Amino acid sequence: MKTYGLLFWAALIAFLSPSSPSFTSARITVTACGPRLRKSWAAMTSAETTKYKGAIAAAMDSGAYIKFVEMHTEMMSEMEAHRQCMFIYWHRLLLVVFENMLRGQGSQYACVTVPYWDWVSDYNRFVSGQCSNMLDCSYALRALGGSSGTSERYLPINGQDTWGVYIAKSPLDHFCQNSGVTGTRCAKKLTRGVWKYTTLPGSTSYASVVNQLFSSANIAGMSEAIEEGAHNNIHANLAGAMETFASPADPVFWSHHAMVDLLHTIFHKCKVGTNKMTLAEKVNSTIGWTSCERRNGGEFNPYDKVTMRTGLNGVNPKAGAADKVIGKYFSGVPTQFAALMDHNDLGSSSYAYVYQELLSDLYANCGAVVTSDSVIENTSASQRRRLDDTLTAAIDATSHALNTSALTLDSTSNVTTVSSGELVLVTLNATGSSQNAISIATNATSSGSAILLVAAVNTTLEVSSEAVSTFTVSTNNLLVAEVGTDAGSIISEQEKMSCMFQDECLGGVKDYPATFKKNFNITQPPRCKVIVDAIRCGHDTIALANWKETMMASFGCPLPTKS
Repeated sequence: MKTYGLLFWAALIAFLSPSSPSFTSARITVTACGPRLRKSWAAMTSAETTKYKGAIAAAMDSGAYIKFVEMHTEMMSEMEAHRQCMFIYWHRLLLVVFENMLRGQGSQYACVTVPYWDWVSDYNRFVSGQCSNMLDCSYALRALGGSSGTSERYLPINGQDTWGVYIAKSPLDHFCQNSGVTGTRCAKKLTRGVWKYTTLPGSTSYASVVNQLFSSANIAGMSEAIEEGAHNNIHANLAGAMETFASPADPVFWSHHAMVDLLHTIFHKCKVGTNKMTLAEKVNSTIGWTSCERRNGGEFNPYDKVTMRTGLNGVNPKAGAADKVIGKYFSGVPTQFAALMDHNDLGSSSYAYVYQELLSDLYANCGAVVTSDSVIENTSASQRRRLDDTLTAAIDATSHALNTSALTLDSTSNVTTVSSGELVLVTLNATGSSQNAISIATNATSSGSAILLVAAVNTTLEVSSEAVSTFTVSTNNLLVAEVGTDAGSIISEQEKMSCMFQDECLGGVKDYPATFKKNFNITQPPRCKVIVDAIRCGHDTIALANWKETMMASFGCPLPTKS
């Protein structure tokens, strides 16, 4: 397991603190907490884990937590949240306001951020045979209370029927099932599936996630692919409250959707770019903004405000922004759909991710196909630079302060033009030392603007991620000979192989349970089942004839299911 060097975080904090040295006419100004950094559960310290769970518990006690369940289950709100092209943007707003709410539960929680559940890395462990079920593969699931409980029981949550084993571990022992109950009338438990008897779905494999991200021309296609792919599959496999629209009742929901949101940030960086845009420019972006039909008639307008309404059991709903318990946490957050396009352009609620494992590669390479002797650019995901004016800063290994003498410019830059900027990327090297390159790009002319963190990338890989990476490169070599050098075709072949391997060596590919289909109002089978069924029926083929032998040479056959 990799470790995140403490020196890095000390250096980053020192660099971003208000007392850090300034350069030219730029001034570094940040909040007391510094930039919002969402890390994976695997990167969380024990103290950070305890604090985050404490914030969840405090929110449940204050009555603020259940309000987010109300917004996710309210009829008009849900019509914007699922099964149409605003899925990504609607949930981004929900997640940002939720994070604001957690920070408002007391001064001790003022700097918490929602950790993301990196189910791609968990799947890497699964395919490598390091774990055999969802619970054992995922630290996030274990940290949030696991699923070892009594026999299946019933629990209504804000008018939604949920079934599963009762889990009462922290922070779930603070849970209230609706805003009409308090104290001893609160359930103080939640329903979950038995996660040791289910597996991670094939739609969370690296190959599948790359295809879900980059096979579409615009945000609408990507949003649909992610929602119907990894997103739905995770909800269904977790079962319990998570297979209903009351799913925000489970703290796992927030880390799951932070991962979905992280994927959106990669899509945006790779296909839209990282230059700041005005709202008008966002509206005119044919990749970052697309409209579609509303489920209740009409079309989405980019200037439409997101519908999020609270209400006990959906009765007498009111706008979340006007709710006396949580309304204040909407303050300053953009609520027009198109205004939610860029995670780094949300005012004081802007945030960034620490990308790790193969997610860091995905962020950097934008779905490019890497072979042993070449990199085949994914033409549907061309990487964009923020601006030409970039400068490089070093952090002093001893003092952890910004070393202004190390500031250099690339050949296209002019230091006299630097007046404000944004911290674009922090890259941790293999040892996790504090000598990390920091790229800063200018995008404004007025001095004194805050420097915001756009991304931090840890390039160190776990053994399982390294194995998947090595396999992917070697198989890409073989696929080039079969399908040529089109990156999209190669990625699609990798996904087909991954899904078939899931069906034959990782417990099988199954359809969604009838309860999940009913609760989420879907008819489409899981992504991998569609792929596997097409191959089994002869409607599709895998270009690499010995695909199974190739995969078994790297991963064996951990959970054989078919001959």
